[in-house]
Amino acid sequence: MVFLVRKSRCNTGVSQPKFSSSNRKVKDVGRGVSGYVELFETKGEERYIVKTYYGKEKYEKSVEYKRRVLHEYEALKRLEHENVIRVFKYEYVRHRKVVQVYMEAGSRDLYRVLSRAGESGVSPDETLCFWKQVCNGVLYLHENARLCHRDLKLSNVVLDSRSGLVKIIDFATAFFFDDVAGGPQAELRAIGLVGTEGYSSPETYSNLFYDGKKADIWSLGIMWYYLANQSLPWKAARHDDPDFRAFSDTFSEETRRQRVLQFLPEASQPLLSRVYSVDPSARPAIADFFADPWFAQAPFCSRSSRCCCDHSKLIARYC
Repeated sequence: MVFLVRKSRCNTGVSQPKFSSSNRKVKDVGRGVSGYVELFETKGEERYIVKTYYGKEKYEKSVEYKRRVLHEYEALKRLEHENVIRVFKYEYVRHRKVVQVYMEAGSRDLYRVLSRAGESGVSPDETLCFWKQVCNGVLYLHENARLCHRDLKLSNVVLDSRSGLVKIIDFATAFFFDDVAGGPQAELRAIGLVGTEGYSSPETYSNLFYDGKKADIWSLGIMWYYLANQSLPWKAARHDDPDFRAFSDTFSEETRRQRVLQFLPEASQPLLSRVYSVDPSARPAIADFFADPWFAQAPFCSRSSRCCCDHSKLIARYC
């Protein structure tokens, strides 16, 4: 028996499936520390994801539990963009004492898709299209939604199997600037060590407060490095990591960045040389990406345009 149901507003371009207890469970998608994810299909072959959160901890009150597990739902229902996953509704299942969130279905995450495809299965133009779509989503998050994601990585990007568009997922640690005091500098008040080792920026390890937008920019740079090399430059951007220490201890800023830039396409280096700045204030804003000549001229897929690649082949084989 369902105790409570809340529906989000409709997001552009995505129809809501017909939810029913008779819908077929397709498969288990994954399981984590906070819950598990399942893929369902309607009789009309519309697919959607159900994310079930484990019940409340012994120390939690019911209202605290709902506030914690519904953080992602509350964030997603305020967002409306082609490169952001859509949320449909949530339910509190009283007899199980769990919360279930219903969301748009995507492919396997981009990390797994690219790992299965290998270097020969994805062209540089295709990876650039995927990355630019992620950047387009982040542009919306930073400039329109006034939100930083704080856990950007390839594992938090999926593909829409119908359109080939990428979707940013997992907003569990998302941070809205307007939800805290601080006026125009509110983005500087992101707090707490969140995110994923390898993608997290150095200041998130060393500072209590930091600029959430600039932390996202660093993560985008790490994503691009992985797309170009199928590896990360270091395990973690901390001084106890020997690879990062060799990078950060280099005396010359130019020499420091060249340690990373030498492994990237030459045309991307002017923009990425700023992204890989240890000083977050020296990193570009996401809008600056779109003013960069190399980045601006690169075609990418959207609802109104297409790049030069046929993503359907990748989706059919590996998604």
